[in-house]
Amino acid sequence: MEILEVMACGNKNYTVTELSQLLSVSSNSVFRIMKELELKNYVVKNHSDSSYRLTPKLYFLGNSLKPAVSIVRDAAETMAYLSRETRETVLLTRLDTSLKTLVIDRYESTESIKFVSSVGFAYDSYSSAMGKCLLAFLDGKQLDDYLNNTEFKAKTINTVRDKESFRRQLCKIRTDCIAYDLEESHIGLTCVACPVFYSENQIAGAIGISGLSFRMSGKTLQDYSALLKNACEKLSQKFIIGTKACN
Repeated sequence: MEILEVMACGNKNYTVTELSQLLSVSSNSVFRIMKELELKNYVVKNHSDSSYRLTPKLYFLGNSLKPAVSIVRDAAETMAYLSRETRETVLLTRLDTSLKTLVIDRYESTESIKFVSSVGFAYDSYSSAMGKCLLAFLDGKQLDDYLNNTEFKAKTINTVRDKESFRRQLCKIRTDCIAYDLEESHIGLTCVACPVFYSENQIAGAIGISGLSFRMSGKTLQDYSALLKNACEKLSQKFIIGTKACN
């Protein structure tokens, strides 16, 4: 448990040696524990440097406490409203320890043909509208590390692969407080997302509306974008005292 707590607080990869030194536990003991955690899928090993990172599996244990998690509880009414208004899938996300986009709550589309996602699922952030929102508000060093250590694989012909172009896109998202996935992760899937803030420029998460492209285009996408942005700004005001996070 101490190993898991250290890894969760550190928000980075750890080697057996680092954990041994931090906890004053023998390397052999740490090694055996890490192998067991790996077998149970609580950690994953990076074979290039023999370091370990946490997986989203821990979230499934904590999910039983979901009513006590502030952002999930406070976003529920907003997400239910967006779900009713759009009939599309509405997702609440945060970054996990590997800076992937982790789904922490969802309202599934009521359409017969729809986009389906699950709580606890993690997406590559660079091709996700919600991921872009979350990345846009990282500090400079965190963003540089992400860009330098992420392989931008083409998921579709629309996936952004040029890192400098992607950085400019994030700058615009930081200003506009809205992001899009226009068939960048899957052909036929469109998503619009906006950030939610705890305080000025301190992001709490991102909410996205995801649906099939033939339903989410043109004026419909514009309408959903305005609806979502207004809803997220109102939700942010529950946390923010004084100035707004986005102009």
